[in-house]
Amino acid sequence: MIISRRNLDLAAQSAYFLGIVITQIGNLLGNKTARQTIFEKKFFKNIFMIFSVVFAILLACFLLYVPNLNRALNLAPNRFLWWLPSIPFFLYLVVFNEVRKYFIRKYPDRFPADQLTF
Repeated sequence: MIISRRNLDLAAQSAYFLGIVITQIGNLLGNKTARQTIFEKKFFKNIFMIFSVVFAILLACFLLYVPNLNRALNLAPNRFLWWLPSIPFFLYLVVFNEVRKYFIRKYPDRFPADQLTF
């Protein structure tokens, strides 16, 4: 099976787009609060945030998998395997922000906490 260079380019652009969508979801989860963890804040009680995450994923799927729309946007349908490389970045953002919040709670008068203005 010969894959053209153009199809590979479209697939790479689509994987990059998926990476942006997934890491922004991680950014949303990690930066929801300044001091509380996402486990204390009860993420699943916020219906609007759940709706926004689901909507972002569904919109990404819509843009990627509708046949003529994806060609107009220079995207291509991707296999599920191409969604996976952005998962470590998602996890990194969530874990990094949880560790940062831990140090903000433990040392409220030192560096990360003294930069907070609210």
